[in-house]
Amino acid sequence: DKRAQEEYTKMLDKQEADRLAEIKAREKRTQELMNKMADTVIKRQDEHKQEMEDKMRQHQLKKEMREQMEEENRMKRQKDNQVMMREFLAQQMEEKKRQEAYEKEMNRKQAMMWEKDAEDYKNEERETSAKIRELNKRHAQYLLQQA
Repeated sequence: DKRAQEEYTKMLDKQEADRLAEIKAREKRTQELMNKMADTVIKRQDEHKQEMEDKMRQHQLKKEMREQMEEENRMKRQKDNQVMMREFLAQQMEEKKRQEAYEKEMNRKQAMMWEKDAEDYKNEERETSAKIRELNKRHAQYLLQQA
């Protein structure tokens, strides 16, 4: 009977040990599962963080590229405006030169016309004076003939 009781006690101890081993194994599996889940959560968080950082980098890169393109376009417009302004000023200067040349030519022609008019006037005055002298001579001769 004592032996049966010892075997019974051994069996109970073994059952208790098995039960404790099963609880420990269950706790270990639970802990491993929780660690695995925590690792997965951390990994997902890290992946999400990395994705967000990549998106931010891409956004920043696109923004910088857009700003660079805008700056290049602004510089090109400014350069084009400068070229247009230079061309416009060159055209104005050329037009001014043409206008000055035209006015100079017109002044020259006007001076020539005044010279011709003055010469024509002098010639006409000479002719008129000559006619008057001739007329005075004839008149003087006529008066002499009558005297």
